[in-house]
Amino acid sequence: MVLTIILCSVSVFAADGDNEARVGDTEYATLQEAIDAAGNGDTVTLLKDLTFESTLANAGNGVFNISKDDKITIDLNGKTINVTDNSTGNFIIFYNYGDLTIKNGTVNLTATVDRSWNAESAIVLSRGGYLTVESGSYNHLGGTSMAFALDISGNWYGDAYATVKGGSIQSSYIGVRMRMENVDNSACGVVYMSVTGGTISGGNAGIWGQNASSYSGEKKMGNLEVTGGTVSGGKNAINMATTVNNNLDVVVSGDAVIDGNLKGTASDFTINGGKFTVAPALSDSVVSVSNGTDTYYTSLQGALNSCKNGETVTLLSDITLTQDLVVPKTSCVVLDLAGYTISQVVECTQSYSMISNNGTLTITDSVGGGKISFTDTGVGDDTASWGSYTITTSGNLTVENVTIENLSEQNKDQASFKHTSLAIFQYSGSTTINSGIISTPYYRSVRLWSGDMTINGGTFDGQVWIHCVNNTSNMTINGGEFSPNGFDGSSVFVNNSGYVSELAVTGGTFATKIGANDINALAGAITGGTFSEKAIASMGEGSALFAEPLIKNEDGSYTVSVAIEDAFTFLGYSINAEGSAITAGYIVDHEIIALYCEQNGVTLNDFGVAFGIGTIIESTATSFAKYNKYSNYDAMIVGFDPENTAHTSAILAMAFYVDLGMGKQYVIENANGEIELVAYDMVPTTSFDEQTSK
Repeated sequence: MVLTIILCSVSVFAADGDNEARVGDTEYATLQEAIDAAGNGDTVTLLKDLTFESTLANAGNGVFNISKDDKITIDLNGKTINVTDNSTGNFIIFYNYGDLTIKNGTVNLTATVDRSWNAESAIVLSRGGYLTVESGSYNHLGGTSMAFALDISGNWYGDAYATVKGGSIQSSYIGVRMRMENVDNSACGVVYMSVTGGTISGGNAGIWGQNASSYSGEKKMGNLEVTGGTVSGGKNAINMATTVNNNLDVVVSGDAVIDGNLKGTASDFTINGGKFTVAPALSDSVVSVSNGTDTYYTSLQGALNSCKNGETVTLLSDITLTQDLVVPKTSCVVLDLAGYTISQVVECTQSYSMISNNGTLTITDSVGGGKISFTDTGVGDDTASWGSYTITTSGNLTVENVTIENLSEQNKDQASFKHTSLAIFQYSGSTTINSGIISTPYYRSVRLWSGDMTINGGTFDGQVWIHCVNNTSNMTINGGEFSPNGFDGSSVFVNNSGYVSELAVTGGTFATKIGANDINALAGAITGGTFSEKAIASMGEGSALFAEPLIKNEDGSYTVSVAIEDAFTFLGYSINAEGSAITAGYIVDHEIIALYCEQNGVTLNDFGVAFGIGTIIESTATSFAKYNKYSNYDAMIVGFDPENTAHTSAILAMAFYVDLGMGKQYVIENANGEIELVAYDMVPTTSFDEQTSK
């Protein structure tokens, strides 16, 4: 060991006057004596708090010195070292030339003389050696301009290495300085620093890269890798602006948190991850996360891994994924595309999902034009036993105002279907689609494997497929536009062989029909919507799936009719089923309707419908006419008795008469299992025979 003699005035006071440190079972009067006695790999344990003042001003020495050949650990043992720096030159507490690990305690340094830029004051100066900070708190409280918590310098002693694994390192000026000395000397060393944890902060900068201004070569000053922990600074978190010739490489990745600006040239920095409180202008920020304040990430996966509790992740640029993206189960995230695109093109030979949602994910677009696009360039597999998907969800997914597409072309020739290509595959959980475009031009847009899916709107380019694998596949369609690019030409197809699946359709426009393997096993009902075809052949005309008859519109499309008991809703009124079910041969009594309206707050004017249940229509036109003064009413509903053969001129088995106030009388005719809306250019009269004969 080399015993370093400190030629200065230092007064050290240990609590209770006992020994300051020990190595193994041997105690030493001073910490320096213990350091000098320690062998390679030994731990020096501090036994007491230390408080002292010093006028040390020697660049070659510190209060405590670790020689070039030493490899030791200083365990501060939960104790505190408080130092007052009264010097006018360079002042160092721990001067390390060797291999030093320090941990588990507190070191506070305060300067009383401001030497401006003429001399530094530092807690640890490591020159050409190895320094590891595992834990503890190291605080330079200021008092002079060049105040450093750590000073890492490469010089003629060789390269300098520093690793911060944990603890707190802070200074009134610079938390950590990385400095290249005598850089024109051929024996100069390089500074390598790694931050994997802990916090580094400075009133000016957290980490500062500096080299001598005389350097004119191309040799790199050093390398800084920040893969964890937090680096912050009052002006800049990391400042490399004083380097010349771009001679310091900085890489930020992983879970690192950068709280402040990055300063330097773009070529100095490589941003592979991390999160930032200030958008790193030196590289492309991919996303920002807002929960009251903004945090910036250059990795979308990193943002999703970090965000919880309903935070919003907003894209700041287009993203081309190089690997799949996973939303963790713990995430509850709103992903705002903000007009940008997330895309990937990859050749698949087995099942693959570009985005896998295991948490709670809402995908939206505050700007418009945002898109999530996936293309599988593989040739596919004729067994169709696997699939490639834009989004697979096993959690909770909500989609609104975005385009989600799968542009894979394996099934472009629909004579031979390959493996499954889908924009959205719900494996389990729940999905709500409110708006947007869901598109798989050559196959099916959506696949429901199990769980609940609700479609309130949107455009679906590609068949919606309910692929039941158990009895828990439930879909509700309240709106949207649906066109088929899948088997059998159905806009929606239910593959439910052997399972009971529930499909409820209350609205929407369907380019073709709704199909199913087994209509008898399909629970639910179609109570609304517009279709270009009446039904699928396997379901049969007038299938029970359609709760009401289909109305054939003037444009040739079919609309689910309004139920008789809901006729007032159709006309803008409301009435309950108990008092309004019209059966053939009966008309509605005025008093019953009036009583219902009074009890339920429904207002009908004097020209409203004035009929109720309970009166059988007589066979003569005269007796019917007294109820049929509909020329004075806005609308009326009449039921006919199909068994009454006396109405030989009647072409209707059952009819609604609706006066729309446009000079036409519309009759919904029940003929051959369908109801067709027919317009009559005539003025209503009180003559039943005259009306029906036309």
